[in-house]
Amino acid sequence: MIYITGDLHGGSYAEKLERYASPELYELTRDDYLIVAGDFGLPWPGADYSDENCAWLESRLWTTLFIDGNHEHYPFLDGLATESFFGGRASRLPDFPHLIHLKRGEVYDLPNESGSSRVFCMGGAESVVDRRWRQEGWDWWPQELPDEDELAHGEESLARVGWKVDYVVTHCASSRMQYHARWPSAASAAPQPNRLTAWLDMLEDKLGFDYWYMGHYHKDTGLDEAHGVIFDMVVPLGAALPGNVEEEWR
Repeated sequence: MIYITGDLHGGSYAEKLERYASPELYELTRDDYLIVAGDFGLPWPGADYSDENCAWLESRLWTTLFIDGNHEHYPFLDGLATESFFGGRASRLPDFPHLIHLKRGEVYDLPNESGSSRVFCMGGAESVVDRRWRQEGWDWWPQELPDEDELAHGEESLARVGWKVDYVVTHCASSRMQYHARWPSAASAAPQPNRLTAWLDMLEDKLGFDYWYMGHYHKDTGLDEAHGVIFDMVVPLGAALPGNVEEEWR
């Protein structure tokens, strides 16, 4: 089985794995997976909570997979050794071998009860509101946005599979979906497009997929029949998120 959830922020929101998970989550094994859709926030060198929260997640029954968001310690993640992982590249956390970083622009054929699910991952997002009080080199790095080489690598990975996957997992939305993902909020106007959100627009047009999951927006809602924002909920990969924001606009 493969499940998916939203941001953990270093473990600040890890209680969702007990509050919102279905009983089936606690019947999993190391051969089953829980994907975190960015802002994993672990490890964080120098933070008291880091090793304790990594150890708690390592002790769970399943294997935790995560993409990066815009609140990560990028120098740490960038320094990890990479390995082959179900058709893509990934990095295991030192001392916590069942916590695995799924790299930007990779396609994975993750095993499940019916065979496998082909999943494309692209981490990263732009900090907007909170950028003003974060300090570069301490809790903010320009690596939060993928560079052109990472985006090009994503296109190469997708070309190898004929631009068709089962699921997309990103941290942020494409430019065209940003307002949908953020609404309603106190700052409901979508931020300006950047190189990542514009590139994700290209994926919207070119990539064949069944469902697109994104974290980042701290809500749980379906945006349409093929896109969902996930935060607290823990759902099987392939499940549509409940609700449809577009219905509330009318």
